[in-house]
Amino acid sequence: MFGQVPAVLAVDVGQQPAHVSTGSATWLDAAEPAGDPGHQLVEDDHPAVRVYAVARGHRTIFRCPHKLRMITRWPLPCDPNASRSRSVTGVLSHNPDWPARVDRCQRESDQLKIFHNSFIPIPFQTEDYARGLLSAGHAAGLVEDLDTALARRLKHQAAILQRRPVPPLIWAVLDEAALRPMGAPSVMKAQFEHLIECSELSHVSLRIVPLTAAPHVGIDGWFTFFELPGRHLAAFAGATLDVGRMIDEQAEAAAVSVRFDRIAAQALNEDQTRDLLKRAAEDL
Repeated sequence: MFGQVPAVLAVDVGQQPAHVSTGSATWLDAAEPAGDPGHQLVEDDHPAVRVYAVARGHRTIFRCPHKLRMITRWPLPCDPNASRSRSVTGVLSHNPDWPARVDRCQRESDQLKIFHNSFIPIPFQTEDYARGLLSAGHAAGLVEDLDTALARRLKHQAAILQRRPVPPLIWAVLDEAALRPMGAPSVMKAQFEHLIECSELSHVSLRIVPLTAAPHVGIDGWFTFFELPGRHLAAFAGATLDVGRMIDEQAEAAAVSVRFDRIAAQALNEDQTRDLLKRAAEDL
């Protein structure tokens, strides 16, 4: 599943989620030593196949009849200290420091492609809409200080949309389902009007995939594609249960861009999108 920064979590650089110990894992691959559990895939027995899951929690990522070697590190273009020559034998890993890496990629990208199917993405959230989402995280004990988290989110938003001297090109596609109410009518009306304003920025393209277009290849999750300086590609996928994955392998990142384009091909054009948002605001 592709994804971005979770809606109800604060992006707090340097303060990543703590790993959860699952006890003595006797089924870890003995061929490679256990390092940070967040960087590893582990296997468990299953009657038909082996089930691979992230060691830090209980979420099954995928099932595969073939055994994978553990991933000890996933080098990223957003990590200047990452080695680009390291061989990676696995295909899926959780990056426990993904919030900081996503933050940096968003700030430094020349171009972003954002797809969301469940809520308004962070760069386009109003203060009240963002407060509502973060309040849910605060109530669940995932956000410690609501006001601090909100201020951080708004600052990060400005760093993306108002970057100087040249802001990034932002191609955003939202499933119409992402427009569902996340607050009082007044909050949603202001949010729809804000989306219209954002869509009129010269460096932003905003389009909506109507509900009638389902099913499409974005049904299974939301994601972000980054084109970084030097035309290096990256993507972020997955932000469920604090599990996040950065994609640095160039062919795979390019495939994320292609997936975005396939979804965009079923979206309304920019003028039709603004008309839909105007009608949604008027109906509130």
